[in-house]
Formats: sequence, structure tokens, C-alpha cells
Amino acid sequence: MERIKEVERLLREQKKPEPEKDKMEACKIRMEGELRQNVILPSRPFLARLWETAGYFSGWTWGIFVFFCAATVFLMLKVPYENALVVCSLFTPALGVFFVPELARSFSEGMWELEQSCYYSLGEILALKMIILGMASGILIAFGAAVTRVESGSFLDFELWICLPFLAVSSLSFFLLRKIRSRQAEYGLIGADLMAAGVIIWMWSVKDELYSLMEQRQTGLILLAVLGILSGTLIFNGVQFFRLAGNGELVWEEEIG
Repeated sequence: MERIKEVERLLREQKKPEPEKDKMEACKIRMEGELRQNVILPSRPFLARLWETAGYFSGWTWGIFVFFCAATVFLMLKVPYENALVVCSLFTPALGVFFVPELARSFSEGMWELEQSCYYSLGEILALKMIILGMASGILIAFGAAVTRVESGSFLDFELWICLPFLAVSSLSFFLLRKIRSRQAEYGLIGADLMAAGVIIWMWSVKDELYSLMEQRQTGLILLAVLGILSGTLIFNGVQFFRLAGNGELVWEEEIG
């Protein structure tokens, strides 16, 4: 113990060396020149960065995306409209459950510190992932919009059976990942999907009453207001998730035992 105290005393007595001003200025000038020429971190095309990031996604994620695309096309071509709409409405909540956890893999797999020190910052990686998953979700949602518009002549079915469950479950998924920073969040996402499926089944059981309500202009405006609120909560929870993740604050608790 005495030896440690002696070493600490000697370290405290050491004077911090003063850097030479001319060498510091020369180093600053050189660094500024290299940054202007992008020598340190050469830029890469945005599409190339998206392609590189997509390659790190789980094979399950891309498999689920392809399955959803194929199932949607099959339902459009081979299944009666109402039956296809029922299946799509039950599938839609699963998009948020399957896609949102992909954003948290850096933390769930304990890789965030390594990614933070690599070529791109953790914030850039997450931003690229969010863009890719947003595009993938947009493609599937666009399928639903096209089908409902062509078959029903309006966007009511799209708003009620596609947008409503997708926005609600996606927003809730971001919220759960922010608040439950452990493996328990995955069970929460499964529970949210099952709960949404139960609500959708109940909505189909009272379909006639819902459609009669939707014929009233006031109810249609309420539905639009609800969709607007859910869109706002999705953006808010997504931004909060991105902020916490970019700052390295979204660290998952390690399981013991």
C-alpha cells in the first residue's frame, strides 16, 4: 500500500510537458489539409453505403421480407379480396415486430462498441438501417395501398386494416425497445403482435358496424386524426430510439446465470 501511495505521489509531482507551438500549428495545418482532401475518411456513394449495410442484416429479416412480398402477390392474384384483406391485416402488425428489433441487434448482440469504433459511427449505421427498413416496409405498405384502392375504390380499407395496425405496433415496438433494454423486450414485442392480432380479429367480427360508422364524416375524420397521432408517436419513438442508440445509451442488460 505504501508503495502505491509513493507511486501516486510521484505521478502527481510530474509536470505536464508543454507542447511546442510550431509543431502544434504544423500538425493542425496538416490535419486540416487531409480533411479537405478526404484522405482520412474518403467518402463513398450513398447507394454503396446502403448496399453494404443491407449485407449485415440477418438472413431471417430478408427471408421474412421476401416471404411477405411473395404472400402479398399470391393473395392479390389468387385469393378473393376480402379474404386477402383479412390475412394482410393480420400480417401487418408483424412487420414492426420483425423489422424494428433488427435496429437493436447492435445492442442485443453486444456489438455496439465495436461498431462505434469502425469506419462509420454507430449513429450513421443506425440511420442507414432505418432507411433500409423504412424502404422495405414502404414497399409492402404500397402493395396494400394499391390492392385496396383498386378493389374497393377508396383508401378506407387501407387506412383501417393496413395503416392502423402497422403504425400502432411499430410505435409500440420502438417504445418497448427503448424502455426494456434486455431480452425481455423481445417477449414484449411478441405480446404486442398477439394483442394486435386479437384486436384485428375482434374488428373483423364487428366489420359491418365499423363500416356503417365510417360512412359518417365525423368518424372518418376521427380515423384520420388517430392515424396522424400514431404517425407522430412512431416518429417520436423512432427519434428517441435513434438518439439513445447514437449516444451509446441503449445498452442491454446482460443476463446472469
